[in-house]
This record gives sequence, structure tokens and C-alpha cells, in this order.
Amino acid sequence: MRCFLALPLPTAICRGVEAVQGALRSRCGDVDVRWARPEASHLTLQFLGNVDRERMLGLVPALGAAIAAHRVGTVALRGVGAFPSARRARVVWLGVTDGAAALADLADALRGVTEAPLGIPPDAKAFTPHVTLGRVRVPARGADLAAAVAACATSEAGAWTPEAVVLFESRLHPKGAVHEPLATLPLE
Repeated sequence: MRCFLALPLPTAICRGVEAVQGALRSRCGDVDVRWARPEASHLTLQFLGNVDRERMLGLVPALGAAIAAHRVGTVALRGVGAFPSARRARVVWLGVTDGAAALADLADALRGVTEAPLGIPPDAKAFTPHVTLGRVRVPARGADLAAAVAACATSEAGAWTPEAVVLFESRLHPKGAVHEPLATLPLE
């Protein structure tokens, strides 16, 4: 199964994400972006990829223990950006200001539980907490998107205190991925 560990966003924060997407859309012109569904917004802590179901579910107690040992506090979503850059964007995102260091520590702890048992290679990139707003299909109009990202650079979707990390299974469909929660693991 294809899965990931993430913080689900409360409804009020999803509405904030939708507002930021709307501001970006109005400035993007005809840039070809597949916008994420705001109601399915989440903050991924670790993408696990295709893993054996039984092996993954067997790690849930160890994941729960690692998660319970962390305090995250308030997380604020603020600042629009793009990977790898606004001019060559493949992913447009909403960043994390408050809580970023705590989320990075939590993501490190989760990798410590999952990498060896699931055979996941260590991630070469540093963890950057963010919520994906959209994926650019053809980055041919980089200047338009870069201008839209710059115009929305200080946008915010709100702040909340996460209560749990969720293990999601992600099923790919032509109209977008469907995420099914498999386990909910409370934060301290």
C-alpha cells in the first residue's frame, strides 16, 4: 500500500488554505496547476511510498510511542513558496512559521522508526514543513507563477494545535488521490 504520516488540518485551517489557493489562482493566469483539494489538506511528516501493509501496521505501536514523546504546540501556516523555485516550480506550497522546529524534530523521530524496518532510504533533502497547494503540470510559464507566488508570499491560513499524527493510505485515482486514515496516533 502507498502511505504517509501527516497532520490533518482542522476545517477552519482548510478554509484558510482554500482562500490562499483562490488568491494564487486569480494571479496565475493560464499556468497549468493541479490544485490540491482544500478539504483534504494535510501536512506530511513522512512519505513512506509503497510498503507492505502488515509490516507498516506492525510499526504503529512504535510510531505511537515516538509521537507521544513529542510536543508540537501551535503550528502556523504562513508564506507561499515553490519547490524547487518559483521560476521552475513543480510544487506550490504554504509554509510553516510557528512550530517548524518541533515538526522537524517529530519528522526525524518518525524516520527513525520507519526507515530500517521498511527499507526506506534516508531522505537526502532536509525536511521542510509545508502544505501542498498545487502541482504544476507544465512549468512553461514560470514568470507568471513566480509573480503570483511573490504576490501571495505573506499569505496565511491560520494556526492550530495538532492533536494527532495520522497514518494515511493514499489511493491514486484519475481525479486525484483519496486518503484513508489507517491509524490515529495522539500527540502529547
